Formats: sequence, structure tokens, C-alpha cells
Amino acid sequence: MYIFIRIFLLFFLKFRCTHIEYIPIVMPTINETIPLALSSSLLGSGIFDSGSKLLDEALSLNFRVNYHLFDSNKSSLNNSSNDSPDTNSTIGKVLYQDVVTALGKSNNKSDALHLLIQKLLFNLKAILSFHNDSSSNIKPILQQSFDIQIKHSTKFFKEFTQFLNLQNLYYQSSHDPILNQIFTILNNEIPLQSNGLTFHYLNLILKKKLPSNLHNWKNLVAVIDKKYHSSPLLCFIALQLEPKRHANDSYYIEISNTIISNSKFPKANDTNNKHLQQFHIFLSHYFIKYNTFEFSHWKKFIIESMTKTFQSLLIAKTGMIFFAKLNYDDNKDASFTESLANYNNFKRLNIKNYELNGEIYSDIISIIQSVTFILQFAISKDSNFNNKIPINSKNFSNNQALDLKETSASLLKLLSHFYKINNLKLITNLETDKDLNENWLSNSFKLSSIPNHIKSILIDSWMILFKLNSNDLDSLLQNNLNSYLCNSMALFNSTQSTTIIQKPLQDIQFDYCLTLAKQRNITKSISFLKKNILLKNPNFFKGWHLLALLESSVNEDLNVSLKIISSVIETMTNMFLIEKTSVFKITDRWQLIQLKLTQILLIEDLFGLSDSLEMLTELFELFSVVFPKSKSKSNYNLGKAHSQSIEFLTQYIWVFAANMYMRNINSKDTDNKSIIKNINDSIAEAEKVKSSFKNLNIDLTNSYYLILDDNTKTISTSQWKKAINAFEDILYYDNLNIDAIIGLSEIILPNDEDNDQIQYQLQNNYFNLSSKTEKPNKLKNRNIFSDEKDKSAFIARVKFLLEYAIKNSQEAYYSPEIWWYISKIYEKYQDYRFKDSLLNCIKFKESEPIRDFKYCDF
Repeated sequence: MYIFIRIFLLFFLKFRCTHIEYIPIVMPTINETIPLALSSSLLGSGIFDSGSKLLDEALSLNFRVNYHLFDSNKSSLNNSSNDSPDTNSTIGKVLYQDVVTALGKSNNKSDALHLLIQKLLFNLKAILSFHNDSSSNIKPILQQSFDIQIKHSTKFFKEFTQFLNLQNLYYQSSHDPILNQIFTILNNEIPLQSNGLTFHYLNLILKKKLPSNLHNWKNLVAVIDKKYHSSPLLCFIALQLEPKRHANDSYYIEISNTIISNSKFPKANDTNNKHLQQFHIFLSHYFIKYNTFEFSHWKKFIIESMTKTFQSLLIAKTGMIFFAKLNYDDNKDASFTESLANYNNFKRLNIKNYELNGEIYSDIISIIQSVTFILQFAISKDSNFNNKIPINSKNFSNNQALDLKETSASLLKLLSHFYKINNLKLITNLETDKDLNENWLSNSFKLSSIPNHIKSILIDSWMILFKLNSNDLDSLLQNNLNSYLCNSMALFNSTQSTTIIQKPLQDIQFDYCLTLAKQRNITKSISFLKKNILLKNPNFFKGWHLLALLESSVNEDLNVSLKIISSVIETMTNMFLIEKTSVFKITDRWQLIQLKLTQILLIEDLFGLSDSLEMLTELFELFSVVFPKSKSKSNYNLGKAHSQSIEFLTQYIWVFAANMYMRNINSKDTDNKSIIKNINDSIAEAEKVKSSFKNLNIDLTNSYYLILDDNTKTISTSQWKKAINAFEDILYYDNLNIDAIIGLSEIILPNDEDNDQIQYQLQNNYFNLSSKTEKPNKLKNRNIFSDEKDKSAFIARVKFLLEYAIKNSQEAYYSPEIWWYISKIYEKYQDYRFKDSLLNCIKFKESEPIRDFKYCDF
């Protein structure tokens, strides 16, 4: 019996122990939180919970000092920058005293953690002493810090120590051995991008502490030890110092040949060649910086590197960037496929490493940059985005190996993870409705100490998410777009108007105003636009165009909008005529034409069609001046998309004129025959423009013209059916074409007032739903269908198109006409949704601008 009890207890204890091993740990241990705190500090975070109060205090002081240096535009610090108002004032003295107090707490302790804290605090003491009083001798303090040696094998301690030593070196006097010290401090390795402050101070030393003669490769090599002459770190340093583009390419190629010849595939117990791995870190920076290089050599080098390494993340990233750039050069689909293949390999290896490393990314900033890069590359050659097709639409044809929807979701998850582990404030879609999103302004304080190269990557990431989803209805309604833009804006310092990123702040702010406008948050959009953009940049023309459109949607007096538009047109025209035409950007030329079109519509609304028709001559004269004849018409293209070509704009203007003439049919004191001639001539001119694409706007105009009621002829059944087929053809190419859906709706649901109950409920046609850009006069019902069954089937088809558009299109959702026609169908069949649809029609009609907001975005 005793034996059986013992056996039972042994099995029970074994089960319990085995079970305990799989209990998830809710809170990380102090051994895990300290590395996380150090890593977050290197990224520029300011909130820490390491489990060590003294470390948290020291890291917080580091954040506060960096905040006052970075936010005062002193990120390029040098010995003459001691005039910073934030550091030589009372604030600087308070910080200095806090550092001295913290130093007193850490003295007489010699463990690795307290030595690291002391090293950090001595650095801060020296920095504050320098900025409070430049005449003070800070060398002894810096030496105290530099002399502290920390013998700790932990990766995070080593990386943080590298940052402290580089920071220390930066504040020392410039001297020749500084380069050799850099190699020693960094252990002859290029710092990870996630080690932001390390990366930041390395760049500061290179740009501010080295004499200009060292920008030359031969002079650079002459002052460093011979053992570093083939170092990837040397290539990286030379890349930052290059006096002109591609100045050192021949040396990079020579070093790459040396490294690859000394590399071999690792054995079972070996790792990949360190120098080869490091050289690929350099190459990723090199390929990001330039779009052209020695393609044949680097292609051979990358392929050979793959044969001499095992599952290398770094080579996968380099391959992804290189083959993408190769695609830009010779436009071969094969290189696009290879770029995506390298990205997929990069993604797979990252997931594997993340799991093996205890759910910690080795270099999260590099990963975010890579995912952003592949998304930017993919959409740059994707017609879906050129044609503004929503990413979630069924009409979005994703023929690529890259799943854009899944990849963008992965990027958002990475960004959320990055913000969470580093205690950075993430502005969610639930927070973007607060008082003009003032929280993005306050949030910029918490993000101000993030080094610029990391800010650049993060801003690019938020903006690619915005671009991917900018035409998606759910993203607009759920405030996801606002969230992406607010998180992007928060990364700009309050004193900065631009950073090293490609897209200036005012353009991002404009996207934000435009998004608010699309949501019909008109008052907020106007306030933000005036306060943050137009006051600071009076020549931001598309901002004025947006303001005029916003005013037209809320101000019954359209004279306000007309004054804005006329003033901007006069200013731009004078600038164009006085200044050299080459100075006038292509986007400004397009904007000027769109401003003129808006002006014509405003005059039509205020003074009538006859006055606006007289302005068509001014429009074509302005077009000929702004776009003079050129040997290459592509000089006037905005981009590669068909809708960005000068041919498309030319066709659009003729279509615009044709639609104006159609709206003038049957008007008093007009000759319908001459108007019909003008319509035919305008359409013929649009069709005469040679283009390599099918312009649906011309097809739409022809479709409406087929069923134009000019009181001189009877529209035959064949014409009605021909128009229906024409609208259906347009929907075949673009199943969310709102004007085609409205055309079909008008055929089956004409706006007859005699016995229209809905019209009566709208106070005797208080709302005139006719479009000023596309549609002719109201249609009269005709006997088009063979029987009621045929007619009911067509109504069902129209109902489906209307409902589908409302659920999938931003333009349709905010279109009062779409809601008008669906309400008529609901009323006809006694659907309970009739009232809500009618209310939406009224609501969106009240906030409808004179033209769609999209026409100001160039």
C-alpha cells in the first residue's frame, strides 16, 4: 500500500510541476524590465518601469535633457549652441541639481546596473554644465564617465554603454583619433536603427566634429587604423560624409569583393560571416539613399551572399530593397517578383526570430522600415491606387504576391506593439474627435526626444497606412484615417515646420483637413486649416481652394467662396506671368485650372448659366497659357496614372463644357439647336484628344446625351436601352462609378413632380438634386421595359447598385442623390429604411460643397 501511495504522489507532483511550467507570467521580472527600459530609452521614450527606481529616475532625466535639446532645434548640438533658452535658464539649473542629487544616490555602489546609472548621470552633468556655462571645464566630468567600465555580457547593457560613450565622445574636443575611438566604441559594428540615440550621436559626430577634408575617402582612410580599412562601418561612415553622390562607389565595390571572397557557408556550429552581415547593413542604407548604382555588380554580390549564409535576415532585407530599385531602373517584372520573394523570406525569418528570442524583435525599427518600404514599392506600381480604388473593395484586384490588406494590418500591429512596449502614447480612432485633436499637439511633447531618423521612418509608416486606406469608407467613418494622420503629426516637434522626412508637415495637415471635410466635420476643418496652415503659409494654394469649398458647404452666401477663389486665381496668374514659368510647379498649374472650374460653377450658382458659359472662353485661354504647347506632353503629367496625365485633364475640360451646355438646354432665351451643336462639338473635342486609356467621363457624357430631353424630339426605346447599356458598360470598368449609378436610377426613378410623394415631403422640391458637373435635366419616364417583371428586375438591379455603393464608396455615402434614389425605392416598397435614407439625403445636401473636395487635392 505504501508503495502505491508513493507512486501516486510521484505522478501527482510530476503532473503539477509540468503544469506549472506552462502558466503564463503576467508581469515580467526585473531582469526583463531593465533591458526593456534601456531599449526604450535608446529609442527616445520618457516613461519607464524597470523595477529600479534609481534607473527610472536617471532615464527620465536623460529624456528631459534630450527634450530640451531636441525640441529647441538643438539636435545638431555643438560647442557654440550653449545659447539654448531651455538649457541655460532656470530649467537647465533645475535639471543640473536633479542630476547631482541622483548621482549622490548611486555612489558607493559598484554593481553593473549602478555603474551604468553613474555613467549616464556623469554624461548628463557634463552636458548641462556645458549648456549652462560654456566656459566651464567639463573634461574631468566626461573622463569620470568614460573611465567607468561595465563588465556585463548582456546585449542591452553593451548597447546602452555604446550610446553613452559616443555621447561622451561628442562633447569632447575634436581630434584625429576620434574616428578610431568610434570604431573601438562600436566594436567595429554599424549600430542598429532601433538604438536611436546611438545612431543619432554617431551622425552628429560625423557631421559636426570631423573636418571637411575627411569627407574624401583617401583622407578618411589615412587617419584610421589599417585594420579598419575593409570595415563595413568605414563604408557606412563614408556614405554619411560623401561630398557628392556615388563618390565612393568604386571603394565599396572593392571592399565587397574582399569580404565575399573571405566568406563561406557556415558549418553546423558556426554563424554567418560577421563582416558579410555587417556589409549588408551598410548596403541597406546605401540602397535606401540612392536609386541608381552598379546593378550588375550588386546583383551578383547579393546572390553570392545568399549562397554563403544561412537564413540571413539582413541579406533578405538588402535583396528586397535592391530588386525593388532594380525594377525602377529597367521596369522588369522579374525584379519585382524577386523583391517580394526577399520580403516574404524576411517576414518569415523575423517571425521565427521573434519566437526564439522570447517575443522580442532584434531591430523593430528596421522591420517597420522594411514593411513600409515594400508597401510603398507595391502601391507605386499598382493601378488600384492610381485609380483610387478602396483597398477593401471587391473591385480591388490584387494580382500581386503581396497581400496589401494583410501587410498593412501587420504594419499597424507592429506600430502598435512599438508604441506599447516603449510606453509611447498612441492616438487611437476613439480619441481623434477631441477639440480639433489637440491631443496630437500635446502628444508631440512625449515624442520630441525620438531621434529624427526614427521619426522619419514612423511618419512614413503612418502615412503609407493613410494612403492605403484613404479611399476606404470604413476607415473614414471609424476615424482610422484621422488616427494615422494625428500619430504622424505628433512626431513633428512643435518648433519644426519640416523634418528630414519626404512629406512636409503642412501636406500632412492638409490631408487631415481634407479628411475632416470628407467626414463633413466642416467647422473643425475650417478652424484647423486657417490656424495651422494658411496663417503660416499664405501661398499654400490648395489650402485656399479647400477653404472655398468648405465655405460653400456651410455658408449660404457663396460670395465668400467666390471672393476666395477669385483672389487666389489672380495671385497665381500674376505669379505665373511675372515669375519664370519654370518656377511654377506642375501641381500649381493643375490647381489653377481646377480653381477656374470652381469659379465657373460658383458664378453659375450665383448669377446663372448664361454668365458662367461666357467664362468658358477664359478657361480655355488660361489653359493654353498655363500649358503651352510642348514637344513632350508628359512634361505636364502629375504622375503615372491615367487620371494624372495632361490628356485626361484636357478631356475633362471639354466634358465639363459639354455638361454645362446640357444643363442649359430648354432654358429661356436660348436656341436649343446651337446648344446641341456646342454639346456635340465639346464631346468631339474630348474624343479627339489622343490617349492610351479609356476615359469614362466621355462615356458618361455620351450616355446622358443619349437621353437628353430637349423638347424637340422623342427619345426612342432603343435610345433608352442604349443608354442603359452604356451606363452598365461604365460600371463594368468601375462598379462604384456614382454618376453611372445615378444615371440608371434616373431612368427608372425619374424626378417627376406630379405624383411624387417624397418630393412633397422635401417641401416642394426645396432641394435641387441636379449635379453641376455631370448630369443633364430631369428625365421623363418612358416605356422602356417589356412588362412589369422586366421593370421590377431592373429596379432590383438599381437597388443593389445603390446599396452596394453606400456600403463601399465614400463618394456614394456622402452623396445626397444616392440617398434620394434609394429612399424612393424604399418608399415604393414600404421599407422601414425609407425615413433614415431621406434624413441622410437632407443632411448631406445641407453640407454639400459646390464641387467635390477631391478637386482641390493636387
